[in-house]
Amino acid sequence: MAISRAGQLPSDFKYRRSGEVPKDMLEAFARNMHRFRTFLFDGDMTTVDFSRPAPLLRKFVYDGWPWECVIPPDFLGSSIGQLRELHLRAAIFPAVCPALETVRHLRATYPEHHERQGYTAHFDRLFDLCPRLEVLHLHDLEGAPGVELPRGPAPQTLRTVKLNSRRRCDLSQLYTAWQLHSVPDVQLETGLECTSTIVALVAGALDLAMTADPEDEEKVLVVAHLSDSRKRMFAWDDVRNACGPAPLLAAVLKDGAAFAQMRALDVPLSALRLALRETARHWPRLAHLTVRIYESDPFDGDDDEFAQQPDKTPFDIGVPEYRLRWTFLECLCNAPALETLVLKVHMADGSDPPSLDDARNLRGQLVALSDCVPRDVSVYGFQDEVVRALLPCEMDNPRVAFMADSLDG
Repeated sequence: MAISRAGQLPSDFKYRRSGEVPKDMLEAFARNMHRFRTFLFDGDMTTVDFSRPAPLLRKFVYDGWPWECVIPPDFLGSSIGQLRELHLRAAIFPAVCPALETVRHLRATYPEHHERQGYTAHFDRLFDLCPRLEVLHLHDLEGAPGVELPRGPAPQTLRTVKLNSRRRCDLSQLYTAWQLHSVPDVQLETGLECTSTIVALVAGALDLAMTADPEDEEKVLVVAHLSDSRKRMFAWDDVRNACGPAPLLAAVLKDGAAFAQMRALDVPLSALRLALRETARHWPRLAHLTVRIYESDPFDGDDDEFAQQPDKTPFDIGVPEYRLRWTFLECLCNAPALETLVLKVHMADGSDPPSLDDARNLRGQLVALSDCVPRDVSVYGFQDEVVRALLPCEMDNPRVAFMADSLDG
């Protein structure tokens, strides 16, 4: 086989078949572990002797069956080598393992049924096992810091952290306990409806964006850029089974202390109009506002109305019979003085594009708000013929420039 024919040269090995490993392959593993630089394995890990030293091994990936990946205490000969990258499904860690001390990049899934299988996961030992982490991705987390999960603080070497939780794990608690505030890039993803989690993550934002995930309409993304080039992202998953994101996001935006330094905001109108029911004293430095206007609005009435419309997309605003409700822009009267205002109109799949009459009605609404909006307003999402028909004039107040550019940004 290939690993035998390569002599004693360092080798990169990949075995992507699930289930039982052939005997001759197991024998080849045993003879050549000392030569492997990368080891990508989908077979039955319980059949392989991973206690043999692998001094050259830099990357180990297990994505096989059985689901649990049990790392033995004598993993890779119980010796410190060159292991840098470790990817594990349903990881079961030992209490002590010298071979993991050099790991820089760890990707692991919390083992959901480990107690039923008679294992102790030792996830609470992660930072002791891997004290030099730079990249950490943990999925399906359950439990609390100091119990099932590490007490903290996390290694100061961390540059990127991505945490995904089940509903029985408060990620804001982990964020605080692990002291992740100084980490350059942090991403949290959960199904919990937890305002405190979002605020804890994005407090101090210089610019903030709240949008629907373009690749998953059931996911809301909150992205913040903080001082010192730090980036934070919160992904709220499965919004169709919740009460709707607009009230939650509005509650986040009303936290004045969290956004005292915010200069730029990108937000759906459904959340903005709830946040601006009172004056925007919470955003004293806001200068640049982007408002996303979607075609239907389940929030046109009591907030409970959303729960009765599970077929609505996350940021729908305006019921179909009313098409586009520009009057909701009256909330801008309570906004701080802005330097720029951008409106992005998003139509539902299969719907007709916004018409010339839609554009004229929008311009009329903005004229009525001329004392509250900047002199120049940019509007995206209209077709070329509308753009050509409504070119802005120097004497207009405001000067509304309709654009046909892509809404991807």
